[in-house]
Amino acid sequence: MGMIDAHAEGHQARRAWLDRERDEWVRAFVGALDDAIQHLHIMIFEEGWDQLLAEYGDEAVALRESVHHYERGLAHLFGFVRASGTLADEVAWSTMKTEYRRTAVEADVEITLRTALETSLYAAEHVRLGDHAHWLAGTDALMLFLYQAAGEAAPHPGLLATMDDQLRWAYEVLQPIEAHDTFQAAFDAYLSDPFVRPIVEDLTGTNAETIAAWQAGLLPLARFDLLMNAGLVWLASAVARTPIERPD
Repeated sequence: MGMIDAHAEGHQARRAWLDRERDEWVRAFVGALDDAIQHLHIMIFEEGWDQLLAEYGDEAVALRESVHHYERGLAHLFGFVRASGTLADEVAWSTMKTEYRRTAVEADVEITLRTALETSLYAAEHVRLGDHAHWLAGTDALMLFLYQAAGEAAPHPGLLATMDDQLRWAYEVLQPIEAHDTFQAAFDAYLSDPFVRPIVEDLTGTNAETIAAWQAGLLPLARFDLLMNAGLVWLASAVARTPIERPD
């Protein structure tokens, strides 16, 4: 009876931890998306401008091409958001579009770039919304996986450390599996572990094959790095918040 009680308590503790951390994961994912949009802008309109100008030899043509590059890049980002299942439904997608449009207007973004944003959001709608239930189960499993990966790392610098130091620590944890295929293989191996698998399935209510297939389906997409960057940002501070018993 005592072993059953201990198992139940362990399950409840892990489930409570996952529920608390889910909001942190969402914040990390939104932050990764916003950082990716900003980086795309810098790469195209600042660091890549001279190359485009040299390639096309005309400023107007180069500007037009740079906007097209920006549209395509944004469409890949927003398409990944839709495919991942992060959004619960089309209403959530509409809300997200409204927020990005409003932010662009309030920031007095140039009309050409606002138009590029509109075009990219429309293009992203050709990507089918992923299953939100799969996203919930998949990100729960990812948090457990990343938390375990940190178990063999150097001690976390602590929440009072600078964000740069925390991110540097998280990068060192994930560096051995930073290649996308390697990351997927490590995640698959984690889910297949005979001790880990039943715990993850019990916590998520989803079988391991479904979770592995969810992430494998995202792997070929152009912006799979969004998922990994969200994991990096989340892990950077998660380990120092509230420890849990690892299923390892």
